Amino acid sequence: AVGTFNAWDIQSVKTLIVAAEEEQSPIIMSMWKTENELCGIENLYGVAIREIERTYVAVALFLDHARSVDECRESIELGANSVMIDGSSLPLKENIRITKKVVDYAGRYGVSVEGEIGVLGEEAGSDAAEDLYADPAEAADFVFGTGVDCLAVAIGNAHGFYKKEPKLDFKRLREIEKVAGVPLVLH
Repeated sequence: AVGTFNAWDIQSVKTLIVAAEEEQSPIIMSMWKTENELCGIENLYGVAIREIERTYVAVALFLDHARSVDECRESIELGANSVMIDGSSLPLKENIRITKKVVDYAGRYGVSVEGEIGVLGEEAGSDAAEDLYADPAEAADFVFGTGVDCLAVAIGNAHGFYKKEPKLDFKRLREIEKVAGVPLVLH
C-alpha cells in the first residue's frame, strides 16, 4: 500500500516530501478542489512539482475527488500525474461516461486515472447503508467500460474520522478484486 496525504500550502508540500525522504517511502501527494482554491491552483501545483523534482523518492501528484472533466483537465495540464474523477453519486451509466472521457484525455499525457463506485459513509451520512456499497458486478462493468487504472470502492469505509467502529466488508473487497483487474483504493 502507498499512503496518500493532502497538501494545502507550501509548508505542507515541503513537510510531505521531508517525511517521505525520512521514511524512504513513496507517497501520493493529494490535491483537492478546496485546497487548490485556497492557495491558488497554479501556485500549489508549481511548488509541488518543484519539490517533487528535487527529491529522490517517488511522489505521485494526485488530484483527489474531482467532480468534473474540466477539473481533471486543468490538473493534468498543470502537471498532475494522477487524477481521480468521482462520479460515484451519479447513475452508473453516467459515471462510466464521464470517467471514460477523463481516461481518454489523461491517456494522451500518460496520466493515471482513478474512478469510484459505491458511496462512502461520510458522503451518505454517518454510516453508509450496505446497499450503497460497491457492487462487484458494477465494478467489473465500470472498469471494462472506462479503462481506469485503479478503482476506489465503498465497503463500509468513510472519509475522515469514523464516528463509530467501521464494519469493513472484506468479503466484498475480495469479490471486487477478483473481477476488477486493477488496483483497488480505499478512502
